Parts: sequence; C-alpha cells; structure tokens
Amino acid sequence: METLTPVEREKQDTTKKVNPKGKSLWKRIEPFVTPNLSPPTTYLVPMYVAQFVIVIGLWSLSTAFYFPTPAEIIAAIPVLQRDFNLFGELMTSFGLAVKSAFTAAALGLVISYMVRIQAVRFLPTAISKFRFLSLMALTFIFLRLAPDADTAKWYILTFGMMVFYVTGMVSVIQNDIHAEDYNLPRTLRMNEWRVMYEVVILGKLNVAWDLIRQNFAIIWTMLTAVESLSQAGGGVGIMIFKQQKFLNFPSLFAIQLCFMTVGIVMDYFFVLMRGWLMPYTKLKTGK
Repeated sequence: METLTPVEREKQDTTKKVNPKGKSLWKRIEPFVTPNLSPPTTYLVPMYVAQFVIVIGLWSLSTAFYFPTPAEIIAAIPVLQRDFNLFGELMTSFGLAVKSAFTAAALGLVISYMVRIQAVRFLPTAISKFRFLSLMALTFIFLRLAPDADTAKWYILTFGMMVFYVTGMVSVIQNDIHAEDYNLPRTLRMNEWRVMYEVVILGKLNVAWDLIRQNFAIIWTMLTAVESLSQAGGGVGIMIFKQQKFLNFPSLFAIQLCFMTVGIVMDYFFVLMRGWLMPYTKLKTGK
C-alpha cells in the first residue's frame, strides 16, 4: 500500500472524482448534485454548454416588453455604435474608472499605513467609518470643489472607492500580520521603518493588489450613476440616461451587456497582472 507524505496529501484534490459511466441513473447524476463530488472533466463542458443553451432558449421565449430577447439586444449594439458611438463612450468611462481606481488605491495605501503610527492612527480609523455616508448626498461638495464636471466625477469615484479600500487594507494590517512577522526583521537589526517597509508594504503588496481588483468593481458599478450627474464629458452613464428616458429596453440591455463584458475582462486582466508582477503568489505551500 502506497504511503503519501503530508505534502503529497495536501496536493491531492479535495473533491472525490466519480466516473458515472456504467452505473445506475442515480449514480450517474449523483456526482453532479452532491457536495464534494466531482464528475470527470469530460462531462463538465457539455453540461455547461447545455445549461447555457437552456438559459438562452428560455430567454428567447420572453414576451415581456421590458425584457428583450437576446436577438433584440445583439441587434441594438450596431445601432448604438452608429448613432451614439457606444464603444467610444465605453472607453471614456473605462478611462475615468481606471484613473479613479488607482488614485483611490494610492491615497488609500498611504492612509492605511498610518495605522501603524500612533500619532496619526486616528486618520485611517476615521476614514474607514466614512463608508456609511451617503455618497450621493456628498456630491454637491465635490461639485463645488472641482473646477469642472469631469474632475468632480473623478473626485466622487475616488472617494467612493477609497473609504472601502482603506477599510479592507487596515483590517489586513491589523489582523493578518502577527508579532513574529515583525520580530523576524528585528532580529536582523532592521530599524522600525525598514520593518514597516519589509513586513507591511512589501509583505502585503499582493493583498493590496487584490483589494484594488475587488474595489474596482465598486467604481465600475457606481460609474453610470456618477456620469449621469452631468451631461458634460460623455460616458456610458449619459447613454443609459437617454435610453431610459425613452424606455428603449433593447438598447439599455445592450449597453449593460457591453458594460459588464468590459468589467469582466478588466477583472481577468487584474488576475493576469497579479501573476506577472508577483509570481510568488502562484506558489503552493503546505499548511
């Protein structure tokens, strides 16, 4: 009988592989519907394709005025591109979102690191509480402070993401770093500023990147509402506002489909960049 080391056992898949071929009907269905069981991968692709076809088929049978069919939605995309420059407006919104996300991350990181300095520790703690404020009620302040509408949108989105980013990063710094993590560089005679750099800044750089990825979705969902505050500057939010005004549901769904697609692609890009910038995060370690 073969004996596995603890590391080899850790590498094994936690799901039990079950081959449903040549068994009763229930035994064939069981690995698909029972927790912790997994059918062979050859069955997964046909299953996902069948689910997709069923969903699209049922959707195509919809007769509701406010729920257009996939064909109507796809047909609306070239019309939107021709009449409203859909993809150009998407790029305008995308640029604003990326600019706001990385501005919020840069400010949020600086503020979050202050939690390790007693004299200014109150600042990240206070800012993390601002996540309970109503952002739309604060828009008039940003509109007053900003010299133009585009800058006001940038301020609003940056603030909206930064408070959640600071909350997440402060939690990581306070709860996920233990005393021994600080003691190790001290034994190497590093001063406290070097300890801060090695343990908090470099040591949690991958977490800081993951939080940018997670909080980018917040900006992406807020984007259309913020853009609709002002007709200047363009963006997808203005297009949605105009289509809602005339109850053009196929166009609304088409814009949302394109909007969601760009968001999913950006999320995947963050994952790829994480592996490229921080390849050590791909390493598997036994626990």
